Amino acid sequence: MPTTPNFEVTGIPLLPGENKIVAIVLENDVEGASSNQIVIERDNVAPKISLSSPDDNAMISGSEVTVSGKTDPDIDVQLRNDTTGTIESGRSSKNGTFDLTISVRNGSNILVISASDVAGNGGEKRITIISSSDTGLVTIDVNPGTIILSKPNRSFRVTARATGPDGSPVVSVCVQFTLQLTGLPIQQTSATSPCIVSDTNGRASWEYTIPDTFDTVGQGLVMVSYVMPVGDPLEETTRLYVKKQP
Repeated sequence: MPTTPNFEVTGIPLLPGENKIVAIVLENDVEGASSNQIVIERDNVAPKISLSSPDDNAMISGSEVTVSGKTDPDIDVQLRNDTTGTIESGRSSKNGTFDLTISVRNGSNILVISASDVAGNGGEKRITIISSSDTGLVTIDVNPGTIILSKPNRSFRVTARATGPDGSPVVSVCVQFTLQLTGLPIQQTSATSPCIVSDTNGRASWEYTIPDTFDTVGQGLVMVSYVMPVGDPLEETTRLYVKKQP
């Protein structure tokens, strides 16, 4: 025993999980008084990481991507682009969710997501995403393309179709249509569709009727935006004409 009341014992082995420790005084090999019990938990389990987006080998457009997922609550999370060396850091929320945005280069990018807890345990997950400078293609058809104010029918239909950078249809994404036309009573100059989900061919349609009170001759813009799961939206614009007479 030390000559002072204070002492230190090092190198106590710990098992994974909960460890209960009590100090007992031995005098002439006889147990004496014991200390209060302390509980030390040994955490040697690495944080698990699950990703909600993007998928592994996803193809995106744009110069950056947001990686979203879940791990242990309130721990450090790092996103590293192994291809470019870029690193972004953050922290998971109280329920473990995280969102980190990082720049990507054209072509294949290997992204490494790592998480470390207060005990120093680390978990890691790797995915590959492919970014393309070809942002895909949106085509728009407006029928009819010219509205005649003297006719009773002022309705028109906009049909859009989008293909991604690889040429495949852009399926099951939110598509929004916007009409900009000076003189519209809705938001003064524009009307916007609700979210319309693209079909298996990448198509989406929107019908709109110009109000009877509208009497401005000229031309407007029909804008279509495909909101991609990652990367920039795919967008295109075409014109709509308004005349008094045929």
